[in-house]
Amino acid sequence: MVTLPLCSMQVEFHPHYRQPDEMYTLCHKYRILLQAYSSLGGSHNKALLTDPVVEKIAEKIKVTPAQILLRWALHVGYAVIPKSVTPEYIHSNTQLDFSLSRENIYAISLLVIQEKYAWDPVTVF
Repeated sequence: MVTLPLCSMQVEFHPHYRQPDEMYTLCHKYRILLQAYSSLGGSHNKALLTDPVVEKIAEKIKVTPAQILLRWALHVGYAVIPKSVTPEYIHSNTQLDFSLSRENIYAISLLVIQEKYAWDPVTVF
């Protein structure tokens, strides 16, 4: 039997739903990449994309709310895997060559309400 080290862990992660700090610390310690899915809240929930804090920052920087959410996740140490079938959104999701100020990162980080928007892995089987 071959044993391979875990190289990445995919978890739901966005400003409204955060994983425990212990998981981030453990993954960092063992060099496991944390990959965020549903970074934009999923296709059926626009709460993140229409959040007033996110919209205000996006307007100020002249980017989309989706770009703000993806850039924020990257700033706090997560890889992102946004999903889209719309060519313009796919392109926009790759245009993350800007930075958020500490104040913006902090403001977005305060939005946590522990609300999941994706499927629940506990109830899959």
